[in-house]
Amino acid sequence: SWLEHRVWAGGAEVHLPPKEFAVLHHLLSASPRVVPTSELIERFENGRDARDGSLRVTIAKIRSRLAAAAPGEAPILHTVRG
Repeated sequence: SWLEHRVWAGGAEVHLPPKEFAVLHHLLSASPRVVPTSELIERFENGRDARDGSLRVTIAKIRSRLAAAAPGEAPILHTVRG
């Protein structure tokens, strides 16, 4: 048996690479809890130095892909500072 990982936004399928899908799945599964950056780094950065910004780039790509598929719709990912 196999699992199908699919994301839809605005009625359109959004193709996400595996890491982007995993990050989005983690964030949505935790909702409405705010997921700390440290949790994402621990889970997805595999010990890399977080200062390289790769996690920020991954989240920016997810936001961009979702926005492109559903222009004009409210974003589902929000950054909470503090």
